[in-house]
Amino acid sequence: MTEYWFEIMSWIGLFLCVGAFFIKQMLLLRVCTVMGAALMTVYYGYMDVAQGAIANVIVIIINLGYLIKDYRPSIASVLLAHQCQEKITP
Repeated sequence: MTEYWFEIMSWIGLFLCVGAFFIKQMLLLRVCTVMGAALMTVYYGYMDVAQGAIANVIVIIINLGYLIKDYRPSIASVLLAHQCQEKITP
């Protein structure tokens, strides 16, 4: 029964990774890829396929790096705006 859930997890991960090729919005594309690769990493780890797990971990690291690089300034600006708002309102 456990293998059944891991098989479902691997198919969902595969659909997320392949589906990411059809997404035009970069943030959603990267998030879908990270989620799909994470599910596939868990599956490959369960099946003892080191090459698949390592390849997906590399994909996750690359996409997380781009997410941090591309969206850190916007996160910082939101936090800064929130801090400024707190100083203005009594």
